[in-house]
Amino acid sequence: MIIKKYSIPFVLGMVFLIQSCSKLIYPIYPIPDYTGSLVWEEVKHESEWPGRWDHAAVSYQNKLWIMGGYNPGNTKSDSYLEDVWNSVEGENWHLLTESAPWKGRRGHAAVVFDDGSGESIYLLGGFSVDEETGYRQYINDVWKTSDGIIWKKIKPNTTPEFDSKSDWSPRFNHRCEVLYQEGESYIYLIAGASIEQGTPAYLGMTYFNDVWRSDNGIDWEKLDTQDFGIRAEHSTTVDMLNGKIYMQGGTYGSWDANETHLDKPVYQWQELWSSMDGTHWEAENDDGEFPQSYLYRTQHQIVHYEGYIWGFPGKNSSSVHYSKNPDTYAIWKVDNKGNWTVDSKGPPFMPLYGYALVRHDNRIFMLGGHTTDRGPSNEVWFGKF
Repeated sequence: MIIKKYSIPFVLGMVFLIQSCSKLIYPIYPIPDYTGSLVWEEVKHESEWPGRWDHAAVSYQNKLWIMGGYNPGNTKSDSYLEDVWNSVEGENWHLLTESAPWKGRRGHAAVVFDDGSGESIYLLGGFSVDEETGYRQYINDVWKTSDGIIWKKIKPNTTPEFDSKSDWSPRFNHRCEVLYQEGESYIYLIAGASIEQGTPAYLGMTYFNDVWRSDNGIDWEKLDTQDFGIRAEHSTTVDMLNGKIYMQGGTYGSWDANETHLDKPVYQWQELWSSMDGTHWEAENDDGEFPQSYLYRTQHQIVHYEGYIWGFPGKNSSSVHYSKNPDTYAIWKVDNKGNWTVDSKGPPFMPLYGYALVRHDNRIFMLGGHTTDRGPSNEVWFGKF
């Protein structure tokens, strides 16, 4: 597997810089009603924790947990958040710490994992900003906690060689999942994006198509992975019944079109990719009946729930703003026989992206995200059959 560096147009680099410095609010576009098969409830319109997007959330010890994230409109305190909150039911939230030692960060990943010493929350990588010094960087450190208050850095931030087989490059907007294989439990880290330290943003991001795994969060192995296409801001989920990892969507900057002769990094890039081992990947789709435009989205979420893979709203993968394409509003699903259907052309909540989606207490919880009407949100919703 070769990971390549691709430059992105100057305008996309500027978009990232603008997003980092200002609060983005857009006009409201017509939004279809939700007509799908899930029952949705808004648990809380304004939670105790500040609005945010690009955060991480997990279900752990029978509670919902939310960590870090980004709020460019937060002028009274840090825009890059380093707080940790938890809640039993998503309505009443408890602040565990305002200043976790991993500093303010966005685009990080978090999983619940047992390395043999008991389950803990693991936080991996992201884009980190020290608000006191102003120092900012893409990172590849790993932190571990059992209570959300005391955090231990188990893997330091490093600058490995670009073709390293034993250490993944600093990055953000990657995805992590836990997979059980032949009696062993592993954290899988998939793709993401970064800018090499000291490189101006306008010169381009590096988008990855790599997969790594670890049985302790400290020592990592790079897998010889089939090429599913460079990407970041994608979504992943695991079917806990068969142990299969699913991945879909994201964004990819630009690539060498002369080399691929394609209008995207690899053929079938936008489809639903799946793997039993993180090495061999297959693309799944119904391009005869299912509207393909629903698959081109980023900073969305997919989740395995009640026998289906569900695809939830995001933003247009070729635009800074989701509202330029109403196809990003739709919720779709795929059953275990490969039947694709549109659950609803409209969402139950205001269209948003960069939110967290967590399976908890036999429900799907949606937390925060960037909304159309009021920027970073602190809403909590759940959906269930």
